[in-house]
Amino acid sequence: MEAALDIGDVDVVIVGTGISESILAAAIARTGRQVLHLEKGSTYGDNWTTIELEELIRSSELPNDLSLENNDSESTNSERIKLANRSPKSRIEVVANFGSADDANQASVDLTPRPLLCNGAMVNLLVKSGAGNYVDFKALNASFLDFRDTHGGIQRIPQSRSEVFQSQLISAPEKRLLMRFVKSCTDEDTPTDEQREKQASSVNFDEYMEAMLLNERLRTIVSNALIFVEDPKSISVQHGRDLLQLYFSSLARYGTGSALLLTNYGGSELSQAFCRVCAVNGGIYVLRREVEEILLEDGAVSGILTTAGDRVNTKHVFVSSMFDPGRLDEEEIVWRFVGVLQRSILDGHPRTLVIVPKGIGSRTVRVWQFDSSLGVCGDGYFVLYAECVDGSGTEEDIRTALARVLGESYSEEISHGVIFKHRMWRRKENGSSPTNVEWVYDVPVEIDFTG
Repeated sequence: MEAALDIGDVDVVIVGTGISESILAAAIARTGRQVLHLEKGSTYGDNWTTIELEELIRSSELPNDLSLENNDSESTNSERIKLANRSPKSRIEVVANFGSADDANQASVDLTPRPLLCNGAMVNLLVKSGAGNYVDFKALNASFLDFRDTHGGIQRIPQSRSEVFQSQLISAPEKRLLMRFVKSCTDEDTPTDEQREKQASSVNFDEYMEAMLLNERLRTIVSNALIFVEDPKSISVQHGRDLLQLYFSSLARYGTGSALLLTNYGGSELSQAFCRVCAVNGGIYVLRREVEEILLEDGAVSGILTTAGDRVNTKHVFVSSMFDPGRLDEEEIVWRFVGVLQRSILDGHPRTLVIVPKGIGSRTVRVWQFDSSLGVCGDGYFVLYAECVDGSGTEEDIRTALARVLGESYSEEISHGVIFKHRMWRRKENGSSPTNVEWVYDVPVEIDFTG
């Protein structure tokens, strides 16, 4: 039996511990208001949660727990909004299994693996809010691009000036062109007349790179490995320049030799860090406690009622939009692989990124490898992720990428793993709410690659 909540009145109730709700909880608590933060499940993070690999597989076998439908036929009336029968609007569907679980190959895996740019929006928020005191990171060791068809293999992407000039991937003239281009985009001095002219005459960032004499190989390096954009034709010249500046400012920030940071113990630590900020400022946390109803009086919030029978009085409620199917549209299906290996895909680089660019498959695929130093797997094991950058990717794109980094017999290399579809849901711009009921929307999955 659930223990009763001995809470009378609070200023704010927040339902759900996704990254958006957790940031909101920290911000409100720091103003001196008392926050009650409730989570239906036993882990933090929602779409950004970290769970055991076996739990991910089990969740795909429990459609009622991850229902896409609103099961509540009468969810709102003049006195209450019912939430208990609204399951979070997210869906995991495993389509392929590899290997089998044992005591040695257990791993904690992220639903949405998302390394952070050192000077990106999330890291800056962690620093400014104090949440960074509650989370630790390690740097990515290196980034690689799959140039096997044209340049003999998976090639390391040079990042610093010295690495550019030591690289065997590009010729001496290409090195000079690349450094000139990077300097033109990252130099804070006034642009030259030539740069202004080429910016003005270019419709998009790809045209700008071409106008600056970057060949296809250099444009592939810049777009895929430095600004993390699959199609540079889809962004403006200024946006591309801003992303390049962000990358190189991230590269220089912590002196790690990498622009990207990996979260120790998984991505749900980000949500937990903001929740800890809330807690140290008086916030109250209860996991495995479901809100049955939001109570209303005269069209405004008066409190909440939990499934355990607790009533808590409040004038403000923030609810994850995942609990209201009517407010969300399906934006995309993200194809992913996650699995455990007993060897590194690249010797000497335990924490690494390999990019399999569009053209090899129908979409660009990013392959991340995390090691035991991050606390996500046992010694001697590695966690491997592969994800299609664009939502219109396919299972075949994932399989193609695995074959590129592990070999054609990749299924034999995987100790335990799955390919799965992750349906991501986003905001629908309609709907109204009673006074002081606010629906909180998830952040875009690409947030840390856009700054």
